[in-house]
Amino acid sequence: MEISSPELTDDFIESLINSYESWIKSIETISDRSEAIMVSSFDLFRDFSNALKEYQAERQKLNSQLKESLAKNGSLRKKDYDQMMAIILSRLDEKECESESVLYQFIQNQKLMTQFLKKGIFQIKGSILYQNAESIQVFRQKLNSISAELESKKETAFRLFREYQHLHFKLTSTLKTLLIKEDEVLADDVKAMKKSLLSQMT
Repeated sequence: MEISSPELTDDFIESLINSYESWIKSIETISDRSEAIMVSSFDLFRDFSNALKEYQAERQKLNSQLKESLAKNGSLRKKDYDQMMAIILSRLDEKECESESVLYQFIQNQKLMTQFLKKGIFQIKGSILYQNAESIQVFRQKLNSISAELESKKETAFRLFREYQHLHFKLTSTLKTLLIKEDEVLADDVKAMKKSLLSQMT
């Protein structure tokens, strides 16, 4: 049956517009949520950065205590200890910076998505008004692309942080164990710790 009557055509267009208006409302809801999520993400980044600073301070304190203990009992000079530990501490610092950088990128991309949604809503409304299906399709594709990129960055950020956190806890746990030995801690203990940690950092 050929659809040619004005009534059917008007019904079809009205149905199409209603469908897109419903979709716009859902996009507006996503936009509002994205803003709220972005604000909470900046709070998360602040807390994340503070946690990294606390981890770093803990490492430095324990590392300094062990260095003093080894130097005091004559097992290892401070200079030699610093040389032995340099590569471990350097790699941990690198992982710390990497995880912080990726999380920051994720939050910045979230900000861009919120801006994109705000602008896109007005564009979509105009596209519906002029029945520009191609423009609507481009918007949907771009939204899907941004969403996928956001999810990927989020997963990477948390994976890197978990890896960094694992190594940090491994190091601090070992440092605490060696400190318990006090005067009995030896240079060989540091060498064994270094070998074990480096094998997990590859």
